[in-house]
Amino acid sequence: MSETKKTPWHIWVVGIITFIWNFAGGGLDYIFTQLNTEFYMSGYTDEQRAYYEALPAWFTAIWAISIWTSVLGSILILLRNKLAFPVFAISLVGYIFGTIYSFALNTVPDVTTANYIFTGVITAVLLFEVWYSSSMTKRGVLR
Repeated sequence: MSETKKTPWHIWVVGIITFIWNFAGGGLDYIFTQLNTEFYMSGYTDEQRAYYEALPAWFTAIWAISIWTSVLGSILILLRNKLAFPVFAISLVGYIFGTIYSFALNTVPDVTTANYIFTGVITAVLLFEVWYSSSMTKRGVLR
């Protein structure tokens, strides 16, 4: 007979906070950048706008996969689904490839220390999401 695990309170906190972070931060950034939305892109320099417009299709695909798998991972956490772990892992791998391309191979224009710090924060959140979903799967909370 299978024992049903009680849902810990932190599942809801982590699921909701990461969903807001992933969608409001990553998802909306992706949408507004891809649509070249004037109110959003007006804060970018002409050189930065040209950079985004010239990104190769394969990079845009990796960016989309990384963003939308992180959003999906948060939803899967809320649904208590163990697929959250591999979905977050895909997001992390995509983000790492995108970051390497952006900073090492294709130099983003006008990079500041704040950009590097924010990249570190995003990486830390993704690492947490991978760890948390793995941990909750091992504990039997995510099924």
